[in-house]
Amino acid sequence: MNLRRTRIRALVATGLLVASDTSLSAAELKAETIRAWNAHIEATEARIAAELETGNPFFVHGALAPLEATEALRDGEVFVGRMETLSVEGKRLLVPKGRIHHWVGSVLIRNVSLSDVLSWLRDCHNFELHFEEVERARTLTTKEGVVQCFLRMRGKKVRTVHYNTEQTIRYRRLGERRATSRTEATRIAQIRDPGSPNESEMPVGNDSGYLWRWNSYWRFQAAGDDVIVECETISLSRSVPPVLWWFVKPFLASVPRDYLESTLTSLRDAIETTGTSEAH
Repeated sequence: MNLRRTRIRALVATGLLVASDTSLSAAELKAETIRAWNAHIEATEARIAAELETGNPFFVHGALAPLEATEALRDGEVFVGRMETLSVEGKRLLVPKGRIHHWVGSVLIRNVSLSDVLSWLRDCHNFELHFEEVERARTLTTKEGVVQCFLRMRGKKVRTVHYNTEQTIRYRRLGERRATSRTEATRIAQIRDPGSPNESEMPVGNDSGYLWRWNSYWRFQAAGDDVIVECETISLSRSVPPVLWWFVKPFLASVPRDYLESTLTSLRDAIETTGTSEAH
């Protein structure tokens, strides 16, 4: 009986995989979805500005899950938690024809200075060398406090998806011990037939809809000889028909979380292992 149930489940999963891949093969980013995204970002950045103004607590995890985060950092692990931005009235912000994914993660990098961490991050070439999800990276422009870069990225869960992205990163020092940065993906183009002679970009906003928008907000603080790094990410994907949500959820819902944890782990391991010589 158990074997029969297993086979039935496998057949159902296979059928749903085919159905979901067909149903999710194309989507269009609507103006109403963009307006909802912009409202979400505006509310999030207003909250962040208020937190940075008081500086207590400086990190989001200090209010979200202080004990769990403290234990994770102490044990050399990455803390990751789900977040949600609410309206001024405390209500959930709805996203028509879209879905927001909002996470925050923290990690402790040992035996490094704040300046060294920031210097390492400003060199976009380090992303290609040390982040598994980044296939290619190059700096487009750089000036005081602002770096623009190109990243060819790969995401994998139910299926593998490739993107050409352009990102603007703005850094700000808050005294000797603290700093922040804001990253905005100003262009996200999904790749059709990646790696083949027919490779091409799909029209921006008319693709599979796995990643339409993406912002991240970083906070850095020196802690003795170490540096605590926190990253808050917000991304936008397409909505999913209810009948398929339970099956497609592992891709749409967990990819942003997994990517955040992988990024922070890779960042810590790269800097602790190689130091900052590559950045200089």
